[in-house]
Amino acid sequence: MAFRAPSPPPFQIPGTTLSIKRSDSERKANENADESEQAPRDESERVRADNALLQRLMWAGYAGPDWERLERNLAVYGLHVVTGWIRSGRMARKCREHRIFCPEIAPAARDTEASQDLAVDVVVRALRYFLEKVLIPGKWDPTKGASLRTYFVGACCLLFPNAYRTWSRAYSRNRVMARARHLEDDALNGIADLHPSADALGRLISRQSLRARLNEFDEKTQVTAVLDAQGHSNIEIAESLGASPKSIEGRLYRFRRKLDR
Repeated sequence: MAFRAPSPPPFQIPGTTLSIKRSDSERKANENADESEQAPRDESERVRADNALLQRLMWAGYAGPDWERLERNLAVYGLHVVTGWIRSGRMARKCREHRIFCPEIAPAARDTEASQDLAVDVVVRALRYFLEKVLIPGKWDPTKGASLRTYFVGACCLLFPNAYRTWSRAYSRNRVMARARHLEDDALNGIADLHPSADALGRLISRQSLRARLNEFDEKTQVTAVLDAQGHSNIEIAESLGASPKSIEGRLYRFRRKLDR
């Protein structure tokens, strides 16, 4: 009997009760054909069905089985489309087609895990936006020919740039933090130079004890001190850590003051 690997557990959409099978999302995202770019023959029928559904949702206060079903359908479809566009690198072009500026997608964002995490964030934002800014105010117009899920993908494009900037900043910070955790000898020497000892033995003891002293500080302060010792300016450190140069200056001041004690 051939071995069959167990299926991965479904992932939860934050802020909702939705649970999506990863296999379904992966299969759809990896399909060569981009379903969202194909004009379905039954689009007009879908719009009519959406209009009838929307009338029921209005009477039900956008709650109950109809809303839960629509929410799930939009989430699944949005994840399929957005994940596929991120991985193919077409997301920036799709945003521009909606007259929304978006930088080109970094290769790191296009791998399997990162693209899915980013798509989930976009869809979570879009579900709330779609309900509060589109459906409840009555912004969706069935006479214009776009179905609810097509309109929802437009909302995903609208919200993608902010989600991508959040991801990009976190990714950059994590890379800097990971790099700085591996304290190199020259960085330790640079920090030790702040307190030159009277003799070589004293400097050796100072350098060897520095690792232990750094553990007295929070991770951001440790990273800031190491980057400073490696010769980076306050502006460069601030950009890497998503902080202001003034906050970096204050962090280094407190760090050096505590070392003096």
